[in-house]
Amino acid sequence: MKILLTMTSLWTTFLYTTLSLAAPAPGLISAAHLQNDHQLIASNIGFSITAKDTNWKIVEDTEATKNRHSQIKPPKGNALLSIKINKNIKQNNLKDYVKYWRNDYQRLGLEVLKAQPIKINGNVSYMMDLYNSKSEIQLRQVMLLKNGNSVVLTCSDNKEAFKESFKDCNKILKTFTWLE
Repeated sequence: MKILLTMTSLWTTFLYTTLSLAAPAPGLISAAHLQNDHQLIASNIGFSITAKDTNWKIVEDTEATKNRHSQIKPPKGNALLSIKINKNIKQNNLKDYVKYWRNDYQRLGLEVLKAQPIKINGNVSYMMDLYNSKSEIQLRQVMLLKNGNSVVLTCSDNKEAFKESFKDCNKILKTFTWLE
């Protein structure tokens, strides 16, 4: 009986520990990888991004995050950095991937203000500055591709606030790293 009680206790401890470190959102490795005051994201598709030099925090699981990998926002205002993962994409290179999505922007009411390839920590990516005149939302979108998966990072805010909120969002974008 004593052995059974000890085994049950060990199993309960194991189960509790495992569940408490379960991924808080789809695509995240586990809560253990969300340390540093909810400012670090490490994904199971092999990337990390951090908001450590800002006051932005990871948004807890909400209705909006169900279709996203994660969202990061400042404590006040409407600024938002959304991180979306697309797995097993059909396009083989970044140029084709960008072209595929860019065709939808006009249909979605987005005006492309600027578009160009850039490098983030040595990783080739594609950056687009966009504006939606109906909602008066300005965006910067960065697309990255590796091993058949894409990561789309999108900073957004009201047009009048974007210039200021973008400073911190851009700091976060620059921390993106593919893990080896």
